[in-house]
Amino acid sequence: MRSATMPSLTEIPLILGELLVLLVKLLFFFLEACYRLVVPPSRKDVAGKVVLITGAGHGMGRCTAKRFAKLQARVVIWDINEAGNSRTVKEIQSSGGEVYAYTVDVTKKEKVYEAAEKVKKDVGKVDILINNAGILVGELLLELTDDQIQRVMNVNVMAHFWTIRAFLPDMLSANEGHLVAISSAAGYFGKNFLVDYSASKFAVTGMDESLELELMKNYDNANIKLTIVHPYIVKTGLVHGYTSRFMPILEEDDAADTIVDGILRNRRKVFIPSDLRLSVVFKYIMPHKSYLALADFFKSETCSQGKQD
Repeated sequence: MRSATMPSLTEIPLILGELLVLLVKLLFFFLEACYRLVVPPSRKDVAGKVVLITGAGHGMGRCTAKRFAKLQARVVIWDINEAGNSRTVKEIQSSGGEVYAYTVDVTKKEKVYEAAEKVKKDVGKVDILINNAGILVGELLLELTDDQIQRVMNVNVMAHFWTIRAFLPDMLSANEGHLVAISSAAGYFGKNFLVDYSASKFAVTGMDESLELELMKNYDNANIKLTIVHPYIVKTGLVHGYTSRFMPILEEDDAADTIVDGILRNRRKVFIPSDLRLSVVFKYIMPHKSYLALADFFKSETCSQGKQD
């Protein structure tokens, strides 16, 4: 590994030139972001595209699947709950959509790889992969069982590894694809009763950011889009006993609309509600004790029954 050294005199002009280029880029990207606040990117056409959604047996996964089906995408749904899968299939087919259902435990990599090969054979190359499956227990760290902690990490984090490793190679070969990670506001903010869940969502955030750099630096800027979604608490049945002074629980249909719109516009990060983005900025610029005081003031609490999303 090369250690950091002071630049030589001959390198200084080159570094200054690169610094000037960097400043121009930063200004351009800032102005571009401001422009996109007023004029959002156009929505891409997904008709005929294969969209695979994990955890689509209910909740936001089901809502998202139904919206892509209405856009004439070829929807592939994965869920461990066969009955939930069947209901999603019926709702999509009743409106004339094309859907393929597979009962898959995404925590088991062998089952993921096996199902992935079946999807490629039955349906074709996956164009958009949406890692939505998640589980939340909602208990104090010392009250959780070892198995509960392990399962949260397996569903919320490790499943992303297995699905991406299964479908990314084909996307790279085609130089086209879109990876979507459903994280959470808990992927930026720690929460009482959510030590395991928040840790898993922080991991998804880190994985997503690192993967972007890997694709950029090691695959010749491959045309693979990435979107990460950070919703606040959504009314999917995953969370029970939620209380907050100011932050209302989100409706799953509204959240699904925002998620699909963000994917269609190739947005890099989607916050639901959008003002969560400002909260992230404030968190990292304010003194830590100020952040803790604000968290206490909002008095947002959650608990759950360990249901899968």
